[in-house]
Amino acid sequence: MTVAIFPALLRAFGCLCMMAILGATIYAILDHRGLGLDFANFYDAGRKAWHGELNTLYDPMASIDGQPPFGNMLFFSAPVSSYLFAPFGILEPIPAALSFMTLGAVCMFCGLGLLYYRNRPPHWETPYKKAEFFALFFAAAMMFQPFWTVFQVGGQTTPAVFLMFVLALIAFERDRFGLTALLYTAIVLIKPVFAPGACLLFLFAPWPFRFWSLAIGLTAICFSVLVAGWQVNLDFLNLMRERAGAILGIPYFNSHMFAWIEPMAITPSEYNVGALPSERLQLVSLLLRFAIVGWIVALMWRLSRIEAAPHAQRGMAILLSVLAALAFSPVVWSHYLMIFFIPLAHFLARHDRFPRTVVALVALAILAAPLQNFLILKQVVEALMPLSQGDLIFLTSAKSIVMLALMAAILFWPSAALESFRTPVRR
Repeated sequence: MTVAIFPALLRAFGCLCMMAILGATIYAILDHRGLGLDFANFYDAGRKAWHGELNTLYDPMASIDGQPPFGNMLFFSAPVSSYLFAPFGILEPIPAALSFMTLGAVCMFCGLGLLYYRNRPPHWETPYKKAEFFALFFAAAMMFQPFWTVFQVGGQTTPAVFLMFVLALIAFERDRFGLTALLYTAIVLIKPVFAPGACLLFLFAPWPFRFWSLAIGLTAICFSVLVAGWQVNLDFLNLMRERAGAILGIPYFNSHMFAWIEPMAITPSEYNVGALPSERLQLVSLLLRFAIVGWIVALMWRLSRIEAAPHAQRGMAILLSVLAALAFSPVVWSHYLMIFFIPLAHFLARHDRFPRTVVALVALAILAAPLQNFLILKQVVEALMPLSQGDLIFLTSAKSIVMLALMAAILFWPSAALESFRTPVRR
């Protein structure tokens, strides 16, 4: 009787977590906070695309159809991607925000559903094993605050990118190289921060993927030049170059694994006047990021030369390409960490195949995830005010735990990760 009751309790707990996720999402959408933040960025880009004013796409202060912009944030996506936001630009701000966040929620739920289906135990597993993963998956999703951060800034494109990464993983494992290339191209157009990962995957992927990537990528470039013109595309490239080494005026908004380095040399008062880190500190940060990317490249090279099931190699390659992109970027916004839920779900489904240290690192990442929530972070910051340099180091260290723990779990135990892909739970 006890054996039968325990899986039922786990399933009930998982259902409660699902209901909490749904309820929190509906509340966050209806609350529509953060309209002047990230939402304004995409809304103004959509308005410019709708009114044919792409020549000012990367000028956040430019008027739109004779009216002032809704926000004042830079647009960081490729020019052609602005047309994706044109339907929202037709609407008034609040209906547009509600529609934008609803679409983001749908993408998030679809991504979670596909990720659960991909990793769920097969039919021959015990009821306990199935119920355990069900409960673990949705409890982790409920606690993983990068999912909810997008609703505190008026909506973001990261849920759509999350869904496309899940689809790309499934497609790549099943030899759908054209679809994978199409998804990766769309991801890079929307979030150029993932371009280094796409380049890394291109170098080590099978030839069919390279062919499709070149064909689709060149088509996207030609289309972007055709519809937006040379100058707008050059403005985009210049913006990417200028912002490549940018730092944040508020360091604890950075969730990068090395975010804690910068506050070690800059005091809160220096941040307030816009002080920049010394060249030596910038060099240390750059070398650390290059070291991690070099480590990942070495793992990709090794992966391409060992005997393993093709689907296992491809699943691991997608995973490493994502890690490389985020490791290379100097700034990782908390909602970017949403992509880390893909390997996290993989760990949860196969936790009995990993060393205990890996399981502990995954648990640490989940427990540290609530601090990625802007509202929780704000309460902590207000409790510590006025902030000292030690407080900044503490906050940035806490924000770095999620990325640091999951990166360590994969990079220090790559053989265990590959083995778990080699014998997948579900294809």
